[in-house]
Amino acid sequence: MYSKVLSSVLSSMQVWSETRLLDYHENFHKGTVGLMENLLPFALSVTKILHEEISNLERGDGVEDSAGSRADYFIKSSVRNAFSKMLEIGGNSKIADAEDEEASEGLLRLAKEIEELATKEKENFCPILNR
Repeated sequence: MYSKVLSSVLSSMQVWSETRLLDYHENFHKGTVGLMENLLPFALSVTKILHEEISNLERGDGVEDSAGSRADYFIKSSVRNAFSKMLEIGGNSKIADAEDEEASEGLLRLAKEIEELATKEKENFCPILNR
């Protein structure tokens, strides 16, 4: 009984924390990066506890997700989401400006936005995710 309640609570915590980490570019900004610094180890710990509980119940030899692979998954997901939003926003303005600008100007603007995304990733999030 106790195990089921604990598992249910931990699962809810895992969903909540991973939802924020899977799109951390949207959920954390320069002023709130410290919250991510606390949330990442929390999410990894909850995942580890749940995985250990499932392993103990099943006594199976499943493949274990390491903290590094989970962090990589968060990075890939969040960068992909940020890039998609950037293209979506940029795509709408590109359609409106298509008559006034050359393709090379659009590519330059896209390159600048990608550079800003990479800089934001490097300065704000990499120090936390590399720990």
